[in-house]
This record gives sequence, structure tokens and C-alpha cells, in this order.
Amino acid sequence: MRLSVTDLDGLEYYRQSELGLAELLRRFRREDPPTADMAAGTAFHHVLEHAQAGDSLDEFEHDGFRFAFMFDEEAALPPVRELFGSKVFDIDGTQVELRGKVDGLDGRTVWDHKLTKRYDLERYANAWQWRSYLSIFDCDRFRYSVFVRNNARSDKPIQLKDFHALDFYRYPDMETDLIGAIRGFVNFARAHLPEKFEQEVAA
Repeated sequence: MRLSVTDLDGLEYYRQSELGLAELLRRFRREDPPTADMAAGTAFHHVLEHAQAGDSLDEFEHDGFRFAFMFDEEAALPPVRELFGSKVFDIDGTQVELRGKVDGLDGRTVWDHKLTKRYDLERYANAWQWRSYLSIFDCDRFRYSVFVRNNARSDKPIQLKDFHALDFYRYPDMETDLIGAIRGFVNFARAHLPEKFEQEVAA
């Protein structure tokens, strides 16, 4: 069974929100088109992925989205960018491949860039994303680079008005906690996403 890091957090979000089961299943099955916010995030990530030392990014555009930096803090970028990784876990006899792509890697630090309208420290702290990637890449520190934006307007660039660098670290019971979360998703999938297991049999 293949499981994306994003879906692991998606299930946790569903449990703590008013999101309906039908909508959640559509997301897991990739049936809904990307939202405008998702498209803006993809464009923003592309720019950061290809930025080089000395580039001026005061204002830039990609895929029809214009962005403008409005804060003074320096936002560093990792030397190695856009890496796919995976790790296999045995969950009660079910082989689960946890998969995902990180925005960057610097030594034993994993980097992830976020473009958001609201800085939510608690949501980042509770996420399975940073635990998953520390496990997959066998690293010790995870850094979120959080870029806070305003609402998009057709006549003006999206303003990046604030920046936060947020670090989380490997802890003794992290792997045990992560396995518990993966087991929860496997049980959920058995009840609601049987195709995930059918695909494995067909392969």
C-alpha cells in the first residue's frame, strides 16, 4: 500500500474539522481540481526551487501569479532542493510505503516551504509531515519556512507580508508515534478506500 505524507495529515485534519467524509474521500482519490490557492502555492514553490544566489526576488511572476516580498527578513534556501523519498513500514502484516517530496535538504535538516494566509503554529507542531520526513530521510531537524501572504487581487501582486522560520526536532518516541498514525490510516483505508489494497494485489 502506498501512502503519501500529505494524506496522513489529511486524515488528521478531517478528524479535527467539519470536513465531510465524502469530500475527504474525493481528496484522497484526487478527484477535485486544484484550488486557486493550491495553484498559487505551486507557482511560488517553482520560483523558490529555481532561485539562485544573487537573484533579486523583490517581485516575480510564474504561471500567471505575481508575488512581491514586503518583509525585511532574509529567507535562506537549502542547497539541495526537491527530493523524493520513501520508507516502507510493516503495519500488522501490511507493507506501507510512505512517500513524499521535500522542498530541500541541508545536511541533517529537511526544509519545507509554506505559502499561507494565516500563520498557525499549533497546526505545524501537530503535523505528521515533519515527523514523516525526518523518518524517511533519517534526519534530526525539520525547518518550515512559512511565507504569509495577503488575499490575491487581479490588479496587484500577491504580497508576501511576513516570514517565519520554524524548527522541529526528532524525539525519542517519534517513530512509535508515526507508526501509530500510519496504522490509523491503514484501518481507515480498509473501511473507506479498499482500492488502495486492490491496487497492490493487481501489481
